[in-house]
Amino acid sequence: MEVCLIHRNAKGWGLGGYLVRHENGPWQIGYRIICNASWTTREAKIFWWQDGTHGSCRLNHDGSGNWRINGENAPGLQGCMDVDLGFSPATNTLPIRRLQQAALPGGTVSAAWLRFPEMTVERLEQCYTWTRPGQWRYRCATGFEALIEVDRAG
Repeated sequence: MEVCLIHRNAKGWGLGGYLVRHENGPWQIGYRIICNASWTTREAKIFWWQDGTHGSCRLNHDGSGNWRINGENAPGLQGCMDVDLGFSPATNTLPIRRLQQAALPGGTVSAAWLRFPEMTVERLEQCYTWTRPGQWRYRCATGFEALIEVDRAG
């Protein structure tokens, strides 16, 4: 179960949510993502609790393609524009809104992917293709593919 809110702020957009999952024991996960006005991720903070333990991850993007994970340089993420939280479909909103804003029918994007349940970060190449009003096809380098239904706001 997940609750996610999107809000506009002075510098762009924010996405925040909380969810409960039951894979490998119960998980409670909270996140906050800050994007600029063109929907490029600038910061993501993720906190989780699982079976009596907890953890967190902070991702920062300088706007020029450089990333830091928990304050450490992450050269493997160079050029990524998005964060993709592997436990939530909400982060598909980021590239979809950016593609809609640019009036593009699709595109290939690179994301800083927080894998679930490993909670490790790696680069993931993704492709979004507009198929019809309200629907996008998602494919990624892992071989996963899905149709994503969206409202008019993406």
